[in-house]
Amino acid sequence: MKAITTLIEVLSKKYDVHVSISDIGYETVWFEKDDVDEQLVPADVLEALADPIIADSANFTDDQGDYYVVIVIDTGQLEPYEIWMVNGKAIPDFVSGL
Repeated sequence: MKAITTLIEVLSKKYDVHVSISDIGYETVWFEKDDVDEQLVPADVLEALADPIIADSANFTDDQGDYYVVIVIDTGQLEPYEIWMVNGKAIPDFVSGL
């Protein structure tokens, strides 16, 4: 559920868009550590995670056809690790300045 609220909040702040919860796709995904691209999750973050990695994912397609995905990984720290993607491309600094 954290992924859904994160997606709604970030898109609202970044683009001043209201996203209805009914327009959001959601799933819980499991990854083996060996299957995770270190460009998406740095090695130091991966080392601290259990195997398999369990993450929540939320996605939304806007009126222009842009496809937004956030993957939220609980790291055991105060803040989870987030991966943001737009149209299939990882955007490391997507939430910068918000």
